[in-house]
Amino acid sequence: MPEPRKEPRITIKNLGIKIGTADYRFLIALILVVGLVIVLVRGDVASAQVLVPLVLLAVEWYFKDKVKR
Repeated sequence: MPEPRKEPRITIKNLGIKIGTADYRFLIALILVVGLVIVLVRGDVASAQVLVPLVLLAVEWYFKDKVKR
């Protein structure tokens, strides 16, 4: 039996914004990517080596779930 359709993550209706509960994955990935860009601009290679695997995992986690739906 098919699963019930989930509500959209972000709905903009009549200038009201409704954010769903699944948006935390996007926010985590976005924060990590922005942090990585800042670290790379500063030239801190040691911190970038720590952040790159975390960013890759977070982005994969977000898009992997998005493809399933």
